[in-house]
Formats: sequence, structure tokens, C-alpha cells
Amino acid sequence: MNGKTICITGANSGIGFHTAQELARAGARVILGVRNREKGENAAVRIRTEIPGAQVDVFPLDLSSRKSIESFAGRVREATSSLDVLVNNAGQMSSRFETTEDGFELQVGVNYLGHFLLTRLLLDRLKQAPEGRVIHLSSSAHYGGKIDFERFRADKGRYKGMPAYAQSKLANVLFASELARRYPDIRSYSLHPGVVGSNIVRPDKLGWLFTIGWTLFKPFTFSPKRGAKTSLFLATATPAPEPNGQYFDEHQHPMKPSRLARDTQVARELWETSERLWREAGATI
Repeated sequence: MNGKTICITGANSGIGFHTAQELARAGARVILGVRNREKGENAAVRIRTEIPGAQVDVFPLDLSSRKSIESFAGRVREATSSLDVLVNNAGQMSSRFETTEDGFELQVGVNYLGHFLLTRLLLDRLKQAPEGRVIHLSSSAHYGGKIDFERFRADKGRYKGMPAYAQSKLANVLFASELARRYPDIRSYSLHPGVVGSNIVRPDKLGWLFTIGWTLFKPFTFSPKRGAKTSLFLATATPAPEPNGQYFDEHQHPMKPSRLARDTQVARELWETSERLWREAGATI
């Protein structure tokens, strides 16, 4: 990976941190996209301490804010003329209805729409790489997901956090396959990292009952380091897996995603709707 530049969202902890650490160990220059600058700098120090000479940059990124996404993309564009790998890793779970700064339902806004805009803004840098890759962290939860565009902005009746999460993860898989169809020179893959004991479960977002249950279950989950394995495989595999646009499991094996995830009409409509929503929010894409 010497000479390659890799950008990872949500890279200060969990799967994102271990992905960044191992890619830096392999010789890549790694850009950490982090919501909390202090935590990001601490993560960079940990990587540089363990791997002398590691090339690590820390740029602030809040995927719930168009302005932050545009600022981050601008800094990445200034920092490099080409981007070899973009790992859309950051994730959000919530059991109550909340919206992003731009008015999107929080989970679909952060997990999918924020990454959609970021990827669009960095497409030219990905095209400049010899073999640009985009890796989308999804989840096996996508098998229970449905796309309801009305719920991208509004809460229709009683809000249910897990169906909203499943929708966002289904959108990730659809985005990966549609990106591969529209830009076949860019390698685009989605993945399930396994049930990982990460810090995505927070009592302020999911409530104490869910959090207590998660705490009891956590000893039976994958470690974040193990959860990073499929992201690392897809970032480094030579040659790149074929065909483009595949979905992979936690064992680095290609898997058939849900029926809806394989619906090319839904994928096309999702892309077009996402572009429209971002333009309405003021983005230039």
C-alpha cells in the first residue's frame, strides 16, 4: 500500500480505527475523518506511536452536516490529487426520531446520505487513482430493510429505530452496486463486518434498556479489530474482487444481498432521489 492515500470516516475508534491502523502499517497515507477532533488526534498519536513513520492526517467531519461534509471533502481534495480508497465506515444508531442539520432522519442521514454526498464530492479524486475503490460498511440488518423515501425526512407515525437503521444499511448496499454500474472504473463494494462490540450503541441514543442488553451481549460479539478484516481485505485485495459491486460477509466471502438490494430500479431511484434531496439542501453535485 506504499504511496496510496486512503480516507476513512469514523476512524478514531472501533472498526474505523483498526482499519486505519492496519492500512498505515501497510505503508498507506491515511486520512481520518472524525467528528471529534481531539479524539481523532489521540487516535493518530496511537497509530504513530505504534508505527513509527506512519502518515496520518486528521480532518474534522460531521456526516450530519452538509457544510462539514463539503469542508472535509475540500480539505481532502487540497491534500491529495488522487484518492485510492474511500472507506465509508462511520455509523449511527438511534431509537428516537431525530434529524440532521439538513433535515434528514438521523440514521439515513449519517449512515447513507452523508456518505453519498461525500463520495460524490470525491469522485474526481477516486477517478485519478489507478484503481479507485469505495468500501461501504453495511450490515446484515439490511435484509430486513425497505426503502421508504418519505421517511428520509419525516417521521410517519411511531418511530422505530431498528427499521430506520435497516433502511439506511439497505441504502448502503444499493449505493455500492449503483456506483459500480455508473462508474465501472471505480471498484465499489459493500460489507457486513459481523456483530461487532463497538461504541455505536450509546445510551443517549438507544436508551438504557437496549444499552444494558447490549452490554450483556457484547462479550459474544466480534472485536473491532476482527470486524475490520473485511474492510481491509476489500481495500488491499490484488486483484480487486470481481464482479464489481458485490456484497461481502464478515469472513470476506461474497454473499447474495437481499432481494431489494438487488433491484436495479430501486438502486437507480435511490441515487436520483439522493441527488435531488442534496440539491434541495444546497449541495452542488
